[in-house]
Amino acid sequence: AGPPARLVRGRVSAVKTDISPALIVIDVGSDDRVEIGYPLSVYRGNVFVGKVIVERVEATASACRLEFAAEGQSIQPGDEVTTRLP
Repeated sequence: AGPPARLVRGRVSAVKTDISPALIVIDVGSDDRVEIGYPLSVYRGNVFVGKVIVERVEATASACRLEFAAEGQSIQPGDEVTTRLP
């Protein structure tokens, strides 16, 4: 369904879990060519943690909605995000 998303790599800066679905803020934005609708995989080291979808983009940060978290995992500040497998 369309061309693949550009390679984007960043980190989770904040997680707001008191709303549903959880809001995840990442440290990459339009300056890094992030676009609304990008799916991003979340990793902690080599462990897959979950998937988020970009919903709002600013110059240096983006807000994402939690698509799903891997069983037994929760997304935390410092986790890595990427459009491609590490």
